[in-house]
Amino acid sequence: MLLVIYFFPVETCLATDGNIIYVGGEGSGNYTAIQDGINHAEQGDTIYVFKGTYHEHIRIHKKINLVGEDKRYTILDYNGSNDTVYVTADGCTFSGFTICNNSNTSYSGINIQSDNNKITNNIIANNSGWGLYLYYSANCTLANNTFMEDSINIVGNLPSWNTHTIKNNTVNGWRIDYYKNIDNQTISGDLGQIILANCTNFTIKNTNISNADQAIVLGFSSNNSIVNTSISNSTYGIRLQYASENTITGNTIENNDYGIYVTHSFNNDISKNNIYSNNVFGCWICCSSNGNTIYLNNFTSNKASAYDAINNQWHLDGTGNHWSDYEGLDEDNNGIGDTPYNILPDGRNQDLYPIIYLEDDNKENKTYGFEIIVSICAVFIVILWKKKLR
Repeated sequence: MLLVIYFFPVETCLATDGNIIYVGGEGSGNYTAIQDGINHAEQGDTIYVFKGTYHEHIRIHKKINLVGEDKRYTILDYNGSNDTVYVTADGCTFSGFTICNNSNTSYSGINIQSDNNKITNNIIANNSGWGLYLYYSANCTLANNTFMEDSINIVGNLPSWNTHTIKNNTVNGWRIDYYKNIDNQTISGDLGQIILANCTNFTIKNTNISNADQAIVLGFSSNNSIVNTSISNSTYGIRLQYASENTITGNTIENNDYGIYVTHSFNNDISKNNIYSNNVFGCWICCSSNGNTIYLNNFTSNKASAYDAINNQWHLDGTGNHWSDYEGLDEDNNGIGDTPYNILPDGRNQDLYPIIYLEDDNKENKTYGFEIIVSICAVFIVILWKKKLR
């Protein structure tokens, strides 16, 4: 018992009905690879991993407790064609590791495809795919995890979204806010990530989020507003999944891969946003999403402005969006392009009223012209004043 207490710090001590298996360290019976320890474990065993760097893909396919000696120095650094940690068994515990540097964008630092798991007290950093991926999983606990340039991705049906316990996690030092099954809340201030699961009548405003896998995520949530937020350098800026009748307005969404990403979502109002310099698409709509209205947005310098393979409206009341890649003319000088702007992939959706200059653009042009006039007048005044002195 004294040896067990010595090797297990208080913060990582776990109750177990099974055996304790050791990986790493200097013990004569210790395994070298974590997966070897998992493969030789029985249901309910605890695998204790000593400090070190392990270049492995780990598959947890039985109910076990996998515990690292110190999350700062017990490192899973895997750069291959798979998830670093892949959990397919129910009721597992994974705690005390750094999971980092998975460079394959198709895979995750931790991929959970099972229920009732506890992922606690880890560092999840710099993975090119998702940091932590909950795929059709329910009743999982994510607590006291530190994400760096990563965050949480949820995919699945309603229980996959609204049955988890997610608390005391951060992204780049900022708190992750996860709300489930509640209404009528206001969220503001700088945060690491916002997730709404089966929520209504939320207002998200005056918020800054950057460098997350997904900044603001609405799943099975309706009648919410995202207003005056700044979202940058994330994989998905704003993601809607099974989220309808929401309002996204007055936000700055820039330097993400996808600025706004919409799937299985209906009748959302997306307007008056500055959607700049996103690396894949400014706005992507797919997967049965229809009835959405997108207008008065400024699409500027995105790799591709927009994608809509369904049936959505890209204008309202004779006013569309501004597109920096619009190649049409405005020969009648009414501020609206003479020809429609075709939305990818095939132009089945069109902005019939593309805006040549937004109001802010006109203000800038007017200000610029006014400054020139003032400068010219000033020059003439100086010349006249000098002549008078003579």
